[in-house]
Amino acid sequence: MKKVIKTDEIHYYDLDGTLSTMNSTFDFITGYLKNRRKLIRLGIVKSFLVSLLYLNKYHPYKSRFMIIEFFFKGLIRTDLEDYFQKEYKPKFLESLTPLGKEIMAKNNEHNVLLTGCTEIPALLIGDLFNFKKIISTSFNYKNDKITGIKNDTYGNLKIDYIQVSHKRKVYYTDDLHSERALVDVMDEIIEV
Repeated sequence: MKKVIKTDEIHYYDLDGTLSTMNSTFDFITGYLKNRRKLIRLGIVKSFLVSLLYLNKYHPYKSRFMIIEFFFKGLIRTDLEDYFQKEYKPKFLESLTPLGKEIMAKNNEHNVLLTGCTEIPALLIGDLFNFKKIISTSFNYKNDKITGIKNDTYGNLKIDYIQVSHKRKVYYTDDLHSERALVDVMDEIIEV
């Protein structure tokens, strides 16, 4: 039976594992950097990431924040957007889950992409799905260059956005554990 979206409800979709099998933030940025030879010494990056595993065990928010800052700071927005269009988009479309393929074929103007993914590529992925709204980690810019994280959805940004809505909230995710606080504010959870 086909689920009919009621006008008094909003459907929120997590990205990684729910709509796509890729980790859209980290697959995107490592692909970008590798293609531009900016990862001169992969060993250094691996050491950096391994050291963050320790931090991640005790402070997951801080380690995620540091990783995103490390990879994105100083990059140019238009360069990242060009990479998405020319190289990442085909890989992303090949990585769609069955739910992702189903949602891609629908009119999503009433749905929301609610993700911890960074705004590039999240905004561009949201456009592919024709989502009404995209809530993602956003950056500060100076002259089109990323200077740091503005808002990180790993924190309270997702919950703050959702609590404003008085409509019934339906959430699609593959990770109830790390989204526990978000799950508590939803009316219905669909685990995929």
